[in-house]
Amino acid sequence: MRKIFCCLIAVAGLAALSGCDQGPTQQILASDITKRLDESYTPGLFDVTDVATAEPAPASRLDITRKIIPFTITLKLKRDHDFGAWDQANANTLLQILGGRPEAISGLKSGGNKTGDVIRITGVAAYHKDQAGWILESNEHPPIQAAPEVPSRASVMRRLGQLILTTARVMVIPSRAPDVEGELTAATARLARLDSGFAVASGPVGSDDWLLTEAARIEKRGSTTPVINIATRGTMESLSLLRDGKITAAIVQNDEAAMAASGEGPFAHTGTLPDLRVVASLFPKPVHVVVMAASTVASVSELYGKKIAVADTGPAAVSEAADILKAHRVGAASMSAAPEELAIAKALMAVEKGELDALVITAAAPAPDVKEFARGHSIRFLPLDGDAIALMTAGNSNYIAMTIPAQTYPSQTKPIATIAVTAQLVSMQVVPASEVSALLQIMFKEVDYLGRGAALGSLVSARSARSALTLPLHPGAEAFFDASTKAIPQK
Repeated sequence: MRKIFCCLIAVAGLAALSGCDQGPTQQILASDITKRLDESYTPGLFDVTDVATAEPAPASRLDITRKIIPFTITLKLKRDHDFGAWDQANANTLLQILGGRPEAISGLKSGGNKTGDVIRITGVAAYHKDQAGWILESNEHPPIQAAPEVPSRASVMRRLGQLILTTARVMVIPSRAPDVEGELTAATARLARLDSGFAVASGPVGSDDWLLTEAARIEKRGSTTPVINIATRGTMESLSLLRDGKITAAIVQNDEAAMAASGEGPFAHTGTLPDLRVVASLFPKPVHVVVMAASTVASVSELYGKKIAVADTGPAAVSEAADILKAHRVGAASMSAAPEELAIAKALMAVEKGELDALVITAAAPAPDVKEFARGHSIRFLPLDGDAIALMTAGNSNYIAMTIPAQTYPSQTKPIATIAVTAQLVSMQVVPASEVSALLQIMFKEVDYLGRGAALGSLVSARSARSALTLPLHPGAEAFFDASTKAIPQK
């Protein structure tokens, strides 16, 4: 009897303990969010008018010191702000701070928001408890719920091709599999153009370029002029399809396009593409220089004699890293070894183990692999020196100056000064101007990128479409943007 009585007291004590601390209050959440917003945007830009929270839940049943809080927040602007601008904290920054999905935000306006505009977003906040109380962690995003859809003819052909490829890998010599895959990709592209659609080569499935094109595909599915998202293994394959006239356009980096047009660097053995033309700049891809937080390296110029790696994000990745080092007077001869090109995840682990001193990554921010790594590891980002940025962006440069806003990555409390290349839509001179103009009409005026889950689509704007052009603009694009805006500065 006494044993039962003691158990009942213990259970009652636990219940009282859990009842007396249900997690952070709405006031604490509103205060923490306001602080984070002020760290990334101009302080006082937002007025938090309402925060509605759901009942906080423990991150796991065994961890009562960590809570996950779903919330909906209402923000009122105290001054004008353009959330589609590249050179300041934008819509993508807002999503990162508030832990929201692109489709969960409303109130953002093309062309910029005005004083008094109201923005609402549903997000998720993660808190942990220590002796100081409840501490807001880096935000977690809820999982994306994929909407079922009726497959298009092209997607059916693509899936059939994947089935055939899987079977072929079992039946034929393994070394032939890439050739088979290439033929199937080309066949899908040809089919897309025969269907009077706009076939766009977007790179690997799940990449930023692919997600952007996928949003356009979903927006236009079932229409008489669909956008067909052609997944490829990378820039080389995308440009090969474009050269052969099998697609309307491709998304590549601006520096890659310049190299391909002249046959330089990694394109030296593929031939020149003198008729390659820019259709539009879409969004920036800043360069990240990552070190462990405990590293003694404080600037890029201090990488002299160190061992670094370059993330294999594209054919121009090595030259981008070399340009940055050179601008900081760190020549190749001064390195302990030539920069090694590695997959991001593998390179980050090597940095953690001390096998590498730094990693250079060119990717739209936040780079998913880097963000995930930063959740469990203490890392730092080296800002580029002002003189180096000025040198790299002077004249007819492939680079633009860029700032990665604070709170883009876990524990990143300060903005990062760096440079960026741009993701560009490119086509060939022979593609009719009417076809290019019609594609731009879709991608710049008709697609609800945020609603379709493509956060970087918030940066697709006619105001920045001529940024960092490394090739001549396609005539169809020139006519389209001249009609859309009378004066877009070319950077």
